[in-house]
Amino acid sequence: MDWNFVRKILSFFLAWLMLTPSGPPSGFAQTDVAKDARRAQAVKSAVLQLGAGKDTRVMVSLESRRTKTGYVNDVQEDGFIVRNLCTDEVTTVPYGHVRGLRGLNVANGMRVSVSKMPKGTPKLTVGSPCGTSAQARYVDHEVRNAVIAGVVIFGAIVGLAALLGAATR
Repeated sequence: MDWNFVRKILSFFLAWLMLTPSGPPSGFAQTDVAKDARRAQAVKSAVLQLGAGKDTRVMVSLESRRTKTGYVNDVQEDGFIVRNLCTDEVTTVPYGHVRGLRGLNVANGMRVSVSKMPKGTPKLTVGSPCGTSAQARYVDHEVRNAVIAGVVIFGAIVGLAALLGAATR
């Protein structure tokens, strides 16, 4: 056995161990508490920019995986109040419990967004929030497409029957 080769491998391994970072995480890593505090501050800043009133539409994704939509009824020091335009339901939302927020001030067109909203969340629009939902519009398109497909198939059957009737005469 070649001991020089073994010594080279061993010295390379020891040098690699000395150069590889180990121990506690570096100062670049943030704790969850710091991230949550920074997100809560961003949410508070966004809500203060939007203001309160029926012109401030918001969609809030909470840590409990629930989504609240409506307008900002009141802004407080430790949270804000969201009132649903359709059902008049009132929800007090602490800044620290918000995962994501989308906001639109209808009066001046200002939009704010903090963090990520769940996948598939529709954008806020100026129109009536109590109208048909995106899901209902999607179902309407499916029904329309099914009716069109049925009419096309029926037309094809009638045309084929006419061709077969003309061919047998």
